[in-house]
Amino acid sequence: MTFGDIQVGMSRFLYLLFRMAAALLFIGSMACSSPKSTPTAPAEAPPREAAAAMGMDRGSRASPTERADRQTAYLTERLSLRSDQVDPVRDIALEYAKRGAELRQRSQGDRRAMMQGMRELQSQQDAAYKSVLDATQYAELQEVREEVRDAMRDRMQERRASGGRRRG
Repeated sequence: MTFGDIQVGMSRFLYLLFRMAAALLFIGSMACSSPKSTPTAPAEAPPREAAAAMGMDRGSRASPTERADRQTAYLTERLSLRSDQVDPVRDIALEYAKRGAELRQRSQGDRRAMMQGMRELQSQQDAAYKSVLDATQYAELQEVREEVRDAMRDRMQERRASGGRRRG
């Protein structure tokens, strides 16, 4: 066996090794980026749906009016609002959707300030809802918000575990 034969053999080995590594990387990236083939657990669907309806879905480009309408429709069904409660709930949702949009505009880039402002807005909005909803409905609203928070917390943990933000 000559040096040329060894060199050819080594080149072939490295070529095959490189192809296997590339194939494994490709398969791994496809597994991470493709939608899950397993069905979504029923417990996951409502919080994501609730987050979208409550205007808490990340990256939503809906106008404040659209957000308020979506939130009102969701709360009307979820909280079994009476007809005399629908208009006040929509007014509250619209007012705070507008305030949230203004806050996002003002605090561009300052994530901490925006999050603090959003917490304050949510506590003010809760107080406004408390004056319109009965005790059972208000408790249900708090449960919805807790479900949304839990779902958001879970997504953040998944994102951190997978090494970053998923766009798509």
